[in-house]
Formats: sequence, C-alpha cells, structure tokens
Amino acid sequence: MSPNTKIVLVHPGGGCGNYILMNLCKIDIKHCLAYHDHGTHGDGNNNGIYDIRHLPSIDNIKGILIVTNRYYLDIAKIANYNTSVSQVHIDNFNELVILNWFLKHNRLTIESWENEQKKYWHGQYALEKSVCEWTTKMFDENFDDIKRIPEIEKTFNFSSLYKDFNIAKKEFLKFDVEYSEDTHKNFILSQKPVLDKWQKILSLYKESPLSLEEYFMKGIALALHQKGSNLSKEELYDKFNLNP
Repeated sequence: MSPNTKIVLVHPGGGCGNYILMNLCKIDIKHCLAYHDHGTHGDGNNNGIYDIRHLPSIDNIKGILIVTNRYYLDIAKIANYNTSVSQVHIDNFNELVILNWFLKHNRLTIESWENEQKKYWHGQYALEKSVCEWTTKMFDENFDDIKRIPEIEKTFNFSSLYKDFNIAKKEFLKFDVEYSEDTHKNFILSQKPVLDKWQKILSLYKESPLSLEEYFMKGIALALHQKGSNLSKEELYDKFNLNP
C-alpha cells in the first residue's frame, strides 16, 4: 500500500471502528474503554483518525471512518483521495454493538437519545422496548446499520476481537498488520466494563431479562430472549407485561 493511501473503514457506531482503524494505521494507542476518545472524538489528539463528516482542510489524515448507514451519502467526499476501503463485518455477537454504544458514549449523547426515544415509546418500559427493537434489528444482516456493502471486498470480522487472540491476529494479518498478544490482552482488559455486563446479560436473558439493573441491559436481554424463544414482539410484550 502506498504511504499516501488513506485507510477508510466503514463501521457501525459501537463496532470498535476507531480501535480497528488505529491498529490498521499502525498507531501506538493508549488502551481505554472508548477508543474514539483517541480517534474521531479526540479533543486535539485524534492520531490522524477522522470521521468523514469532519475532515480537516490540512492533509494530516491517516484513517477515515464512515458510519455504515451513511456510506452512500458520504463516500463521494473522498473521491479525490487515494484510498483503501474496508468494512467492519458484524458477523456475530451483534448485541455487543448496542452495549458498546451505550457504555462508550457520554451522558449528553445518551440523554439526547433517551429524549428522542420517549417521543415514540411510552409506558413504564419505554426505553427497554426501544433498545429491544434496536437490538432485534441488529440481528438482521440487511439492517442499514450493519449490512454488507457489496462493492467493498475486504472486511474485518467484528467478533474476532472478542474471541481468541489468534482469531483476531488472523483478521489483522489480512491487512498486513502484525497484532501482538499483549495488544490483545490490553484490549480485553480495557473492555472489562463491557464484557462484565455482557456476561451478566447472557446469564439472565433466558429466565429473567428484566432483573438486570440498567434499562439498556434489559432491552438487549429482551431481544436475545425474543430471538432465542422465536417470539413475536406481541408475544414478548405479553410474556413480560411490557404493554403500557
């Protein structure tokens, strides 16, 4: 790859796009829960990683992130760049994308989302039902947030980061990037708040999804229960008395 080539990664919010892209760009990063703090959301310290909607006028760009459901709206903005475009493929653990989103965004972003959802969802479990609906959509491979874009050939499998080091290493090798075991260990350690809540959801969704402490955890658990029990939305709502 030419040193002037900009690495472009298409990803859903919550899909570890900043972490993956910084590794693809071979940037030495500080391990943390929300890697976007050192990338697209960084305040004066983004390591050359930019959201395509906020590209600088100066050409110090190393990597560019595009949110999957905006690909066709935004891709023309980099037509004059020499780019290599890849996509984060949400191949498994789809519910983790939602969990990541809630745990890695700041309180103002979450409150804005909550206020918007309350315009459409009502009753005691309004937000739980909203998260359940979002998570259920995330299980559909044709959902705009995660669907494969056919003209992008090269993909990075999202689930590899949460499986075995050797599986993650193979994904990075597809991009000629040497990914070390220490780097992966540090990533797993940095994601402990996410992984602990994920394991709690997985342990309770079959029997008591509403016993979880956070509304977004309950919503994710409800979606997993609905999927695992092959229930319609109406059947799920009746089973757990979710109607207003």
